[in-house]
Amino acid sequence: MMKRQMLLLALLAAANANAQVWPISFSQSQGYSQSDRHLDQVGLASGWGDFGVALNQSKMYNSKLDQSLIAKAGETVKPSVAYSGAWMQSYIYVDWNRDGQLSSDNELVSYSAYQTDGTWKNSVGETFQNGNQLNPPTFTIPQDTEEGFYGIRYKIDWNSKAPEGSTESDNDIVTNRGAIADTRLLVRNSGEASLTVSCKHGTVTLHDGTPLTSATLGEGLTLKVNPDDGYRFKSVTLRHGFLTGDSLKGNIPQRARTTITEENNGLVTIPATLVDGDIELTVSFQAGERPAEAYELVFSDEFNQTDSSEPDPAKWAVSQRYKSTWNRFISKDPRVAFVENGKLVCRCMPTPSDRLADDTLEMISGAVETRGLFSFTYGCAEARIKTNPHKGNFPAFWMMPQPPCESWPKAGEIDIWEQIDTENKAYHTVHSNWTYNLGYKQNPQSSFSETVDMAQWHVYAVEWTDEEIKWFVDGKSVANYKKSATQSDIEQGQWPFDAPFYLICNQSVGNGSWASNYEKGHTYETLFDWVRVYQLKPSEPSAIATPTQQKRADLHSAYDLSGRPISSTGSPYRKIVIQGGKKTLIP
Repeated sequence: MMKRQMLLLALLAAANANAQVWPISFSQSQGYSQSDRHLDQVGLASGWGDFGVALNQSKMYNSKLDQSLIAKAGETVKPSVAYSGAWMQSYIYVDWNRDGQLSSDNELVSYSAYQTDGTWKNSVGETFQNGNQLNPPTFTIPQDTEEGFYGIRYKIDWNSKAPEGSTESDNDIVTNRGAIADTRLLVRNSGEASLTVSCKHGTVTLHDGTPLTSATLGEGLTLKVNPDDGYRFKSVTLRHGFLTGDSLKGNIPQRARTTITEENNGLVTIPATLVDGDIELTVSFQAGERPAEAYELVFSDEFNQTDSSEPDPAKWAVSQRYKSTWNRFISKDPRVAFVENGKLVCRCMPTPSDRLADDTLEMISGAVETRGLFSFTYGCAEARIKTNPHKGNFPAFWMMPQPPCESWPKAGEIDIWEQIDTENKAYHTVHSNWTYNLGYKQNPQSSFSETVDMAQWHVYAVEWTDEEIKWFVDGKSVANYKKSATQSDIEQGQWPFDAPFYLICNQSVGNGSWASNYEKGHTYETLFDWVRVYQLKPSEPSAIATPTQQKRADLHSAYDLSGRPISSTGSPYRKIVIQGGKKTLIP
């Protein structure tokens, strides 16, 4: 499993890093010895359209595995190259069996010229007086080709069928200033492409303002991005290709992730080579008064591990079973929390006959958390989630304080998203001594809900600062909970949200107190497509030390993260401060 994950990461990274995928006869960083010859673009004309992949003209080798040339099974296609220079030939290979090797026999699908017995011929048998032929002829995609992505290599060389490039002493590809470019060939039978969009702090439409609801395979998109007041465009991230099923076939990625940051007068162009299957668009905006470099992704899991595997153990651990409603059935059985089709699947199901020894109750449920592995104080946590409403359903995406901390509810709880029973409602709540033990649930309001179609995918997010917690659904602000300005409220636990919290994803069932009692025999399921956490980078001064314990009596020159002086007689709760240009944790 680990080798497969590492290979996928390497292949996806190769798209923009010019990493070697199939063997080449020279260093992947090799530049041209002279500027008069260079490969500028490779292309393919098919029934889906004319596709071109632009290349780095300073490098002899390019890998573009985040883009695709698209064709139908059984059709005849015309490859092309844009090469500056003369006296060279083109050779096209397709890794049909996806084994990481390219054969000069059955996988050399097109070549412009090759000399045999003193005669120059191309791959369709045409003869020439000399070998100065660059344009490759057509070739046919086999009719029985399985739908999916295949590796395709374009090589500029001289009289050599060697896929890695000629190494003959008097005919070396480097000396001749040839080139190699690798990308993907997508074989599809249907032009339908699904499109889903998520964004916050703004909206996105087609360039003419019409809703962005669908895409056509092989046709580029021009988007109009519309930031909310106080925000500006940051990026569009596409997850594209076959979004379900195996992420790799052989050594070829079946989906890719590409981020576009270029924008022109509010318009963002997605080239046709990226519309190569189903698409998930994530449009990001950032606060206009803050520079882009102020934000960073500090935690993410796209759940792209091998199907049926456990979620990444470096990020997630199985939650502990206790007696609360949500954790009473938690099990380490891999059938209740696993990765499938690029999603984290959490289930609550009848205890199987081949149960684990500890699973003695009639249900087992899946719950994973980052406790002890990852926690954070302030930032944005979000996840893309879909559940199956049913009587007794009770899933959640939420946060709890990282131990050591006070007992619940004094240490606090932040529920980013919950759903119960058959309701098409998203619930968002904070719990604390103030709201739970003292009963101040409306001072200020601490629980919220709104109508959401739970059977569809949605992005649920929380933005957490030292003054406020905001909830978002599909980028739309839906609720907020603010820190009290009254010191006595703080001392009674109104705002315990200034310490590290960790993440939890779980599928539980009700007991009749809020969510209905579960239905025996039914399998409950919730899918988590991805989970991400963003934080602001530390402000100046940049010298930030590892947090240390500091006594309150020493806080005469300390400031909070907003630059306000902190009194030694302030809140009894733990707090991160800036003192002497260093980040300090006070008890």
